[in-house]
Amino acid sequence: MDVHPPQHPIHSLKDFLLHLLTITIGLLIALSLEAAVEAAHHRHLVRDAHEHLRREIEENHNLYAKNSQELQSNRSQLARDIEQLRELRNGKALANPALRWAWAWDSYADAAWKTAQESGAAPYMDQGWISTYTWVYAQQQYVNSTALALMNEETRRAHRSEPPRIRQNWAPVRFRRYWSSQRKSI
Repeated sequence: MDVHPPQHPIHSLKDFLLHLLTITIGLLIALSLEAAVEAAHHRHLVRDAHEHLRREIEENHNLYAKNSQELQSNRSQLARDIEQLRELRNGKALANPALRWAWAWDSYADAAWKTAQESGAAPYMDQGWISTYTWVYAQQQYVNSTALALMNEETRRAHRSEPPRIRQNWAPVRFRRYWSSQRKSI
């Protein structure tokens, strides 16, 4: 920002006050415009962050359904494989022994939330949205870590030839209720 000296020398108090008033008004206008541009930038930043978060949460919701289905399929396949191994160990000849066990789990994405926090968009969001997003991503992390722990436990048990003892509905009830109630509002 440049402040130029007056075109002619200041001879009176009136000239001085006029020059000071001109500079003050110019600075106020410049600062107001800069603040308006920054506010618009922050609104756009928050709007974009909300859109990315909404999209990522929707993708994670779809991934949740896919993971739940694959988890059931994996558990059923593991039970069939264990049964075949027991039959083979007991000396029974199987016509088509086929061991196809493998875990499939896709972890939930959190890039949009991390980006919103690191880009500075989160501080400009409404506190209610920050709480909601924090809770959603904490629950996703909980489900991810629980799923991985359960898969490790079933793998360990499978190596010891124990039947799996995982509850059918291992996902937290609150998490499933949240998805169904908040899916429309996010």
